[in-house]
Formats: sequence, C-alpha cells, structure tokens
Amino acid sequence: MAEIEIGGVKLSLDLDDLNVAEKVKTSIAAVKDKAAAAQKNGVTDYVESGRKVCGYVEECFDSIFGTGTGKKLFGGRAKFSEHIDAFAQLAEATVGQLKGLNDHFSSLSAKYSPNRAARRRSNMKVVK
Repeated sequence: MAEIEIGGVKLSLDLDDLNVAEKVKTSIAAVKDKAAAAQKNGVTDYVESGRKVCGYVEECFDSIFGTGTGKKLFGGRAKFSEHIDAFAQLAEATVGQLKGLNDHFSSLSAKYSPNRAARRRSNMKVVK
C-alpha cells in the first residue's frame, strides 16, 4: 500500500487489492482515451481542451478515491499544470507499486520453482 500526497491531501492506494487495481487501470485509461478523442475531434482551443483535461483528471481521482476527491485536491481551480502534475504523481505511484508487487511475486516464484529441488541438490556437499 502506498500513500500519495497531492496538494497536502493524503490518499491511500493499495494495488494489492485487485478491485482497486482495476479501478486505477480503467480510470487512467479513460483519461488517456478521452484526451486523445478530444484532440482527434479537432479541439484546438487551449482553454477549452485544458478545461476538458482538468475535468477528466478530476473524474479519474473521483473514480479511484471516491466522489469529491477531485474537488478536495483542486478546490475548483482549473489549473492545467496542477492537474497534469497530480495525474503524473498517480501514474508514478501506480508504476512503483506495481513494480514492487511484481518483484515480490518474482522472488516467491523463483524460490518455489520446479527446479528448486535440483538447485538444492547441486548445492549439497557430499560427505564420505
């Protein structure tokens, strides 16, 4: 479990809980898809597209951490860089936590792999 602090607000993120991991995966993908769709649909106005991205990021935080989290984090401000930085922090925390979980699984699977017995036998000293 990781704790992320964004704008003085602490959020708990536990990707070991697969229900949470699924929400995070879906929410982050939704932000990327919506932003790409807005760009593809010819939204070229900086202000309009920036507001949309801010809304997508707030929806993402609400989806993962509960309704109202976006307002708590950003206080109704539509500061583009603040939203992008918060989204990047969420992504970095997600990647870091997933790496830790993957490393844990890899170490356990190596420890209990089928060739474990063969490795143990090769390390044993023969006493005569």
